[in-house]
Order: sequence, then C-alpha cells, then structure tokens
Amino acid sequence: MAEESSESSLLFPNVEPCPSVVDGAQLLDDLVARFKRHSILPPHGAETVALWILFAWAFDAWAIAPLLQISAPERASGKSRLLELIGTLVPKPLATGSISAAAMFRVIEAHGPTLLVDEVDTFLKENRELVGVLNNGHLRSQAYVVRCHGDEHEVKAFRVWSPKVLCGIGELPDTLASRCISIQMKRKRTDEKVERLRADRLEWAVSLKSRCARWAADCIEGLREADPELPDELDDRAQDNWRSLIAIADLVGEGWPQKARAAAIGISAPQATGNATRGVQLLSDIRLVFEQGQVAALAPEKLAAALRKLPDGPWASMSIGTGLNTQQIAKMLAPYGIQSRRNHDGRFYDRRGFEDAWARYCPAPLPKAVAGVAPDTQAGVEAIAANSHDGGKDD
Repeated sequence: MAEESSESSLLFPNVEPCPSVVDGAQLLDDLVARFKRHSILPPHGAETVALWILFAWAFDAWAIAPLLQISAPERASGKSRLLELIGTLVPKPLATGSISAAAMFRVIEAHGPTLLVDEVDTFLKENRELVGVLNNGHLRSQAYVVRCHGDEHEVKAFRVWSPKVLCGIGELPDTLASRCISIQMKRKRTDEKVERLRADRLEWAVSLKSRCARWAADCIEGLREADPELPDELDDRAQDNWRSLIAIADLVGEGWPQKARAAAIGISAPQATGNATRGVQLLSDIRLVFEQGQVAALAPEKLAAALRKLPDGPWASMSIGTGLNTQQIAKMLAPYGIQSRRNHDGRFYDRRGFEDAWARYCPAPLPKAVAGVAPDTQAGVEAIAANSHDGGKDD
C-alpha cells in the first residue's frame, strides 16, 4: 500500500490548496483569461473548458461524468495546445497518445487520474472494447468493467470512474459522442495571435491549481446537493452532461449562471452541434424538401434528387459520388417506420407519414398546410404523386 502511494505521488505531485477562501467567479474568470491567452477557441469554448476544469476538481460530487472532446476538421487547429493547457490545470493529469482498454481501466482503478487522450482518431474507432470502457465511465453507478484478473483468472470489477478528455480529428462513435461536451476547434487565421505555452514557465498554473483545489474542497458538499434548472433546448443526454457544469456556475454566481446556460445551448443544443445521426439528418432534410416544394407528397426519385441538390447536405457525395438513391432512402427510413406508398402511377412518400418521426427525433415547427392542397384527402395526395412516374423501384 505504501508502495502504491509512493508511485502515485511520483506520478501526481500533491497540490496544496490555497490557504484563503477562493472567489469562484473570479477563479473562473481567471481560467477563461488564461485559455484565451494561449488558444483561439470557438464561442463559449473558454467558458465551457473553465467550468469543466472545476468539474474535474470536484469530481467526487457527481453522478454523471461528461467527457470533454476537443475536435477539429484538420490538423494544426490548436487541439493539442488546448489539451496541453488543460493538462496543466486539472487534478492528476495523465496524458497519452494512445491507450489500450486494459491499460485504461487499470490506471483508473489504481490512480483515478484525469485522463488526457490525444490522437483518438488514429486508434479509437476500430477499438470497440475501448469505446465500451469510455461509455461505461459516464454514469457513476455503472462505471465498472468486469475482467478476469491474475494467474488464477479471478473475476474482478475494475472501476472506470474518472475525468477524461479526448482529442482528435473528426467525429467519435455516436454512443461516445453523446457522452461528450465537444469543443470544435478551427485553424487560426494569420491575423490571430496567441501566446506560446512554455512548459518551463508554468508558475501561474501552480497558483490556479491551488485555488481550484481549495474551491472544490469548500464547495463539494453544496455541489452534491445541487439540482440546477437546465435549458429546455437541450435533449436529455445533453442535460445530463451539462448538469454539473451549470451547478458550478449557479454556485459561483456573478453572471456565470447566464454564461453557462448560453454555453450549453450554443455548444450542445441539437441545432448547434451538427452531430445528429445520419438518419435524423435525413429526416430533417426531407422536412426541408417538403417545405421548400410546398407539396404533400413526393415520388422517391424526386425526393432523392431534391436531397442531392441541398447545398449543405451529404447526399450528393454518397455512393462513390453518384449520390443518394431511392433504395438508400427506403433503408434509412425503415427504422423510423416510414415507407413509401403506391398508387396506379407508382410509389410516393406522403408527408403525413413523417410527422410523428419529425416530432420525436428532430422537433421543429412543422410546415403550414399548402394552399390548394388538402393533406387529409387521399385523392389530393395521389394526384401530386401521380406526376412522378417513379416506377416503384424502392422497397
């Protein structure tokens, strides 16, 4: 036991809490200023990361642990710089460029570090076991993985409950992405300047960490009891992810409750994330096509053609550049219980068949009834569909 304690102290030197009471709002302001000094962050990014830093220091207060994701579309976008900066400020930072599932659950069991994983795009997507470990670590009551252990292959439950930051290019697997608060970085312009982070000049970090440690020690009991009001614009999982950060903001006050909620909506509301599944994106874009066309029904071929023409959609580049086709539409809509219908001229999609899925998966004001079209009249629907002559090739 003494040997383990010695090893831990070598890996993670003790942080002495500040001797005086810490003003939480000022501490967050100072963290934000430090992030903006060294990184070009998206709107709400500095405030979100500052709140997450205090979340990590008060980690024992929470039932849910949102991962912090740092992502970008291209290299040289400041991701690793931000990860390094976070590593100077969190408790027990452990940085790695790759890690196996076994190494992850063993190091968390032994030390409970703040895990800082860079280059996740190079190894994570093909590693289902590691994704499973990360997913399990989201909910405290389920933050265990069960494995055989030792020469006798005894069954042991390893704890995977710790703060984690994932950094890389592109998207994460959907199940993991839903457990993240995501900071989307961009490459800085030539006219944007930041101060280089010097590994040999981190005295400021010692002071900030000392203040974070004292604030967390003083406030952790109040945070355990917190039940903040969460923005209705967030879905259930996003509300879970932001609960701890908004609780921190409410506790410190002085404008931070408003900043935190604005950040939550700006970063994690469905319209802000752009991280909808392909199926939900298809439903949303089909609604747009119906609305733009002011029709109550569309033949599959016409629907596919309209989707391929949407300027910001992925549909034109599917199928090795030939674009989305009717069979793909049918396959993607089937899990939502949506099928094309047939009349004497061919198949068509009735707008009414989408309304329940729209309300459940991508809620937004539905298009108004089209003038001159009676959507509840089958004859009117079939009359529109009859113009297509699709041939009914989709299933």
